[in-house]
Amino acid sequence: MTTDFGKVSGDYAKYRDALPDLLFRQLKARGTDFEGRKGPLRILKENGIVLKPAGSNAEVRERRNGFPVNWFEEWERHGFRLRHEWEQAYTLAYTHEDWCGKIRTVSWLANESKELRMKVSGELLRNLSDFDAIMTIPHKYSVAVLTLES
Repeated sequence: MTTDFGKVSGDYAKYRDALPDLLFRQLKARGTDFEGRKGPLRILKENGIVLKPAGSNAEVRERRNGFPVNWFEEWERHGFRLRHEWEQAYTLAYTHEDWCGKIRTVSWLANESKELRMKVSGELLRNLSDFDAIMTIPHKYSVAVLTLES
């Protein structure tokens, strides 16, 4: 099943976190610098490219730095050379409302009706009332820097 993230694009733009500055410092240290250029994510978004998670590989158990291992073979078959790869853990702070907004954008909820998404996030919001007003949520990103061999 294809996930229609267009149904949750408003919440996605409002509640999904931007990539941490640490990622761009790590990329620069490895020779990939975005200074003075539009970032690739911005370029993709400006051209109407929907950024989707790896949905079809979500069930893959064997991973390397967060990526399904079969992707590395696929990249190589298509002429890409892996220059760097790593995974980074970090935390983000969310209010209860912001966390519920982010949850409405996850792939397993994106295809549901707005009514169901709001019902689920409303129940979650009520269940969060016992937690601190600002919650610290662990996150992780995975990076693979590839070059196309000519």
